[in-house]
Formats: sequence, structure tokens, C-alpha cells
Amino acid sequence: MGVSPKHLDSQLLHLMRRAGFTSFMISPESASETMLTNYQKGFGLEDLRRAAEAINQFSFPVLWYFLVGGPGETTRTLQETLEFIEQYLVRKEGPPYNLANIFLGVRIYPGTELWRIALEEGFIHDRSDPLRPLWYLSRELDLEVTMRQLYRAACRRPEIALGDMEKYMPLSKIFGVIEKVFPFPKPYWQHLLSVHQIIVKLGVRSLFQAAGVPARLREYVRLQSYRPLSPRPVPPLVADRENLSLMGHR
Repeated sequence: MGVSPKHLDSQLLHLMRRAGFTSFMISPESASETMLTNYQKGFGLEDLRRAAEAINQFSFPVLWYFLVGGPGETTRTLQETLEFIEQYLVRKEGPPYNLANIFLGVRIYPGTELWRIALEEGFIHDRSDPLRPLWYLSRELDLEVTMRQLYRAACRRPEIALGDMEKYMPLSKIFGVIEKVFPFPKPYWQHLLSVHQIIVKLGVRSLFQAAGVPARLREYVRLQSYRPLSPRPVPPLVADRENLSLMGHR
């Protein structure tokens, strides 16, 4: 279940625990005041801080979702998000409970402000098919620098997950086999924290970095921005004299 941080406090968390909640999700998308405004989230950084502090008092397992690359995203705004994760989502003592799931790129949907911005900036065109994945990625980001920021943080903190920016398919298959014999308790994402703890402690998390992410992203965005040529009108078939004469005989 997703919960807004706007009015999340100790009283609400207490009621949630009494109601049987064992975990939940929060999708702030960013922890930069600039980006929260750009995303029109309806809450600010102070709301996020207050919510995180309340959550940490209850040790609730919480899955946080962050998006990197929306309009106005820069190296600085990304760093603000990473600093928030470091300060508020990393527990000083005991096992980790928060998982910050970070995605690079923002999906573009028709009828939204982001669709209008993407049209103006050339990420999409008037013939773009909204049924296929279309992505926005701030041109103010240096993707190589962005990847270094993200990987550097992930190699230090098991609380950070980088989605498709890491190679976990072999691990997923192994856990899939184990889970059939020894079912894991829910929520399943919490077990990713345990995996992260191991590979961070061993100092091998960098081995799971997916190769060529910046190049693939640039190519995808470049291809989706191409406007297809208008199809040539098919000229009507003009019968030759022989066909005309045959038709005339009929």
C-alpha cells in the first residue's frame, strides 16, 4: 500500500500498526525541494523529513521510490536526494528497514504537463505512440556523472536499490529456486536488503553494475524522438489500354 508523507506522523503509524500493517510504500520521487516542486507532489522536503523520522521510531519496513531525471534534475538535486537517504533512511543501529528504490528516467504520459514539456524539448513528437514506453531524461544531467553518483552511494549503503542499473538476474533465479523449498516471508523486497548487506560488506557490489547504461539510455531517447516520415499516398491503379478494352467488352 502506498502512503503519502504529507500527514504521516507517529499517531497514524500507531493506528496502522494496530490495524495490522507490517510494511508500506512511499513515492516521493525526489528529496530535493526543487524537484518536489517540479513534480507537483503537493508536499515538501520538511514533510518528507518528518515522515522519515516518525517511521524510524516504529521500525516499519518501508519501500521508498525515487525517480532521477525529471525536468530540472541536475547533479545537485540528485545529490540532495542521496543526502536525504543517507541522513534519514539509513539506520544508525540495527538492521536496515528502509529500501530506497531509485529509477533513472521518468515515464511520459499523454495529457500531463510532462507530455507538454517533452513535446517542447523534442523527446517526443505529435505522432508518438503513448502505448509504448516513452521516457524523459533531463538534459541537464551528465549521465556518466549521474551513474558514478548512484553507484558510489549504492556501494556504501545496502538501503539503495538501482533497479535495471544493476545485474541481479542470476541472484533472482537462485532465490526463485530456494523460495520454492523455503518460502520467504513477505514483503519480498525486504530480502533484497539482506542481499545488499552481504555484497556491500564483501565489497563486491560494484561487480553487479550493468554495463553501458548511459549509452543505452541516450540511444533509446534518440530513437523515440524520431518523427516518422508521412507515408506516401498510394496512387490509384490506372488500367492500361488492354484492361480498359477488356472492361469495355464486358
